[in-house]
Amino acid sequence: SRLADATLETALRIAQAELHERYGKPRWRNPAGRRLACEYAVIGMGKLGGQELNFSSDIDLLFIYSSDEGETAGVRDPYTGRRSGIITNHEFSVRLTQRLIQLMTETTGEGHVFRIDTRLRPEGAQGALAYSLRSCEVYYESWGEIWERQALIKARLCAGSADLGRDFQEMIRPFIYRRTLDISALDEIAHIKDRINTQLAAGGRGGLNIKLGEGGIREIEFIIQSYQLIYGGKEPILQTPNSLQALLAIKDLGFLPIADCVALAEAYVFLRDIEHRVQVTHGLQTHDLPADPHGLTVLARKMGFRASEGESEKGAFEAALKDHQEIVVRIFESLFRRGDAPPPAERGKEAPAPERPESAMTLEDSLSPSDLAPYNFADPAASSTLLRLLRNGEPFQHISARAKRLFDELLPRLLYITLDLPDPDRAVANLYRFAEKGGGREAVFSLLGESERVFEALLKVFGSSDYLSEIAIRQPGILDAIFREGWLARPKTGDALLAEIQAAARKGTSMETRFTSLSEAKRGEELLIGMRSLLGEDDILATLADLTRLADAVLGAGLAIAEEEIDALYGAPSGGAEAAGFAVIGLGKLGSGDMNFGSDLDLIFTCGTPDGETSGRSGARPPAFGAIPNHEYYFKLGAALRDGLSAPDAGERAYEMDLRLRPEGREGSLVAPLDQIGRYLDARAESWERQALCRARPIAGSPEVGKAFMSLAARFVYESPLPDDFAAGIARMRGRMERELAREAEGNIDIKLGRGGITDIDFIVQFLQITAGRENP
Repeated sequence: SRLADATLETALRIAQAELHERYGKPRWRNPAGRRLACEYAVIGMGKLGGQELNFSSDIDLLFIYSSDEGETAGVRDPYTGRRSGIITNHEFSVRLTQRLIQLMTETTGEGHVFRIDTRLRPEGAQGALAYSLRSCEVYYESWGEIWERQALIKARLCAGSADLGRDFQEMIRPFIYRRTLDISALDEIAHIKDRINTQLAAGGRGGLNIKLGEGGIREIEFIIQSYQLIYGGKEPILQTPNSLQALLAIKDLGFLPIADCVALAEAYVFLRDIEHRVQVTHGLQTHDLPADPHGLTVLARKMGFRASEGESEKGAFEAALKDHQEIVVRIFESLFRRGDAPPPAERGKEAPAPERPESAMTLEDSLSPSDLAPYNFADPAASSTLLRLLRNGEPFQHISARAKRLFDELLPRLLYITLDLPDPDRAVANLYRFAEKGGGREAVFSLLGESERVFEALLKVFGSSDYLSEIAIRQPGILDAIFREGWLARPKTGDALLAEIQAAARKGTSMETRFTSLSEAKRGEELLIGMRSLLGEDDILATLADLTRLADAVLGAGLAIAEEEIDALYGAPSGGAEAAGFAVIGLGKLGSGDMNFGSDLDLIFTCGTPDGETSGRSGARPPAFGAIPNHEYYFKLGAALRDGLSAPDAGERAYEMDLRLRPEGREGSLVAPLDQIGRYLDARAESWERQALCRARPIAGSPEVGKAFMSLAARFVYESPLPDDFAAGIARMRGRMERELAREAEGNIDIKLGRGGITDIDFIVQFLQITAGRENP
């Protein structure tokens, strides 16, 4: 623990020096108007706070700073005297925290310093990384729950400002330690332990986990912390983060018999010794005993046990462990299961356990794996655990009482809907991920409760499609749009959809942010189409048509974004409508109107004449400044459209693009001029390209250029002579695709490329189009 403190202090000083050089020092004014330095402190929680770290423990931390009011001093330019790099105290403190965490956790050639867990901060994983002192105070006063009081018992300054650390301790003291006896803490702690037991049982590790299992370290800590929470306000000697020091105080105050206190202390040291030896073996943070006899024997020897007459090292170790665990279980049960308060402080008086609300009992007491058996869950134990976590959160996660009540109201409907789901387990797992990302369970559950139809559609998405589920999980704000739009109405026309997509894209302030907004709008519309399909509102043909209209709209809006950006830099290309135009040609599923969920876009970019140059940047002096050759303009335009819609991050891109069907494939120009395409089709195009061009369709850009391209394509597909082995060539190519891509001989089933699959139908239709289309346009 002292080593962790020292490394945190060192890393903090390094991080502060780096950020001070970039932003200056943060400052604020107190109520008296005096300017003060904005201090920063690192608060240790858990084992670090109690100075009880193991060899492989991670460290639980809170990061606090003096005040949200104020900003950094900035950095003065030695030449101009101006200050730059001024940011708010909050932004500075968050960046300082991020850098500190990076220094501590980044793996180098020497390994990492410590793993860091920040989930005990206000609002858990959803909260900011650093909080001002006042923000902490408001949060704990307004939202703090018993588990947070329990966690803050361990809070201790580990690095940074000693004054701020003391202020934090003074601020949280009345929140943790109440002046009146607080018997209700017992019930909440018992609930937490019940949830831990349920999770362990679901994983099948309860009997092997010396930390969380029955008679384990956590039960000892819960016993000690219960006395601290209940009596700490009246007995300051209990206000210590160290478990053994608190246990000594409990003994001195007579709250537990001396024999029980000694037994708990011995059990605590014994179990922590086991934990340390298990972790130091492989440097892993584990609390599980070895499952095999040999591993237990090795551990027993490490603990100092030796074989004696009639008993092995393993047997002696297991007997000692059992004795300690049974004592812990007895004391824990006497405290929590009878519903009584610890008696010594109020001798002769019994305090009744507080009643638990019925809403809590609905899920906590009755939803077991066996209760899920009628609902077609493949793994009822895992899904039962996830449903409990959905309602109650992780053991140290803040879930409001209203959120729990809202979930209890949703639960019967949820289980009913799962009867019709193809994969109920996946639906629950994705719903859990959605709630975790959705900006707070209370808001999510409230919104889902407003419409049974939306709730049903969302669960069908979660239980049917990981692709659509990922959209909803990554963009939980989409739900607001669903409720606003009347999403069960017939989809918009192509023009209306284009206008809506373009309006969404205009929200950005740069080309990059506008493309990001465009991608978000596309994914939202795609989710709506998917929900309609899964609810049976649209058949498969209508769904494919809707997805194609969406792709058309996105390409049209994307081209408008790219044109606006490129024109602003270089001006418009010279020439008439056809000569200067740019067009996007769709092929494959996009061209034929058969887009599916997750389909990529097969495209050709083409343009009129590449000769001439652009008009130059608007408003430039002289006007021709920034002018570039037309061919360079078209390349930049095509590249901007490609890169904008196909961002490197899969979660940000609108579509995957395939531009290999252009003349010369990868070796050809990104944007092929019409005259180049004509020469290529006349001289070098192959039979498979006739098939591809059967599905060509202008999507966006210049109508004149698009029409000219289609004339070239039609002349090649339907008028140019066919090779003598045209039919045989198609058959050879189809056979090769079946062997090399479908590979059904290896036991695969490929409904697209396999024998009798979609590609066979496509090839039949394309062959008939090419051969009969000459006489039957």
